[in-house]
Amino acid sequence: MKRDETFREISDLLRSQTPDPQPSPGLESRILRALDQHQRPAPKRWWPWLLLPSALAATVIMMAIRPAPPRTAASIAEAPITEPPSDEPMLSQMIAGNPLNAETSTLSRDAERAGNFFINCLPSLDSDPE
Repeated sequence: MKRDETFREISDLLRSQTPDPQPSPGLESRILRALDQHQRPAPKRWWPWLLLPSALAATVIMMAIRPAPPRTAASIAEAPITEPPSDEPMLSQMIAGNPLNAETSTLSRDAERAGNFFINCLPSLDSDPE
């Protein structure tokens, strides 16, 4: 048998047997029930009508209450001016040498503090369980 003939025979056999589909039992009742649920009107909500009067009253009160106009100052007193403490020794130290020395010492101190913090946070690594 040739290859084309085999396919023709198979297709003829498949076409000769028409399927007879049978719906599953209860399918019609499920469809009708689903249609009935979609056609029902939504239940009416009555609770928003209970909240409406209090919301309206709060809105009216908030609109009625107006803030008092700001008072104007009768006289303006000048605040005493104090001069900040002088940082000249530290400033002259920074300018005299390398300007990055102060930054370097600050960063190294911060790194040392962070390292000590992490070491203190770690659990003890003793080999003797207590």
